[in-house]
Amino acid sequence: MKIKRKTIFLVFFLAWVVLWVNFTARDLTKKKYFKEYRTLLSRDAAGRASYAYDDRLYEFLKFCDSALPEGASYDLGGVEGLTIEWRRTIYYLYPHLNEKDADYILVFDNPGYTRQGYAVFKELDKSRFILKRI
Repeated sequence: MKIKRKTIFLVFFLAWVVLWVNFTARDLTKKKYFKEYRTLLSRDAAGRASYAYDDRLYEFLKFCDSALPEGASYDLGGVEGLTIEWRRTIYYLYPHLNEKDADYILVFDNPGYTRQGYAVFKELDKSRFILKRI
């Protein structure tokens, strides 16, 4: 009895599909991802970005992107380097460059933040604002 190549391929392919569906369904139920996927599917593109970035950070990044002049450099105040918020900010504001001696300082969730030689440029609220070099 000779087994055809098509039959062997079909058996392996079906086994792969069954395992893939099993692992996906397990992640959706045991790790509680179903609620997150449902939330992401119910939102538009801006809503998904807001959910992924964290709503408060995304609102602040949109504010900064519209407030910063083209080609302006910035530094982050109140956000520790190499944290997820820092990385998301660098990625979102890409055309603008993050530098230590920058023209603008973006302050996120740090209401008492000040730096000598800078004044408030624009303010989203008391804990999220932009400082400009004076």
